[in-house]
Amino acid sequence: MIRSLLRQFRLSLVQLHLFVMGYKSKYGNHLLSLSEGYDLIARYNREYGSVEIADLRQTPPEWVDYDPSRGASDKVLTDACNSLYDRALLQELGQ
Repeated sequence: MIRSLLRQFRLSLVQLHLFVMGYKSKYGNHLLSLSEGYDLIARYNREYGSVEIADLRQTPPEWVDYDPSRGASDKVLTDACNSLYDRALLQELGQ
């Protein structure tokens, strides 16, 4: 019984590893911004060449393509998103 559980657990870890590795091939590393009352996360989408941002307080978080020329709903949120956008692009250029 213990062997069965270990085999099942090992398989789950392999599946998780494959999911994460496949996930990272399409997206850059995630960046967090926890300030000004917003909990945001950003990633660079390599397939479409865009930066996506999500609010971590939403369940589940919805990824939105961010366009700095449009901004966000208010100045504070726009500043946070612009910072994440710049950091995500710089991070992708560095890889």
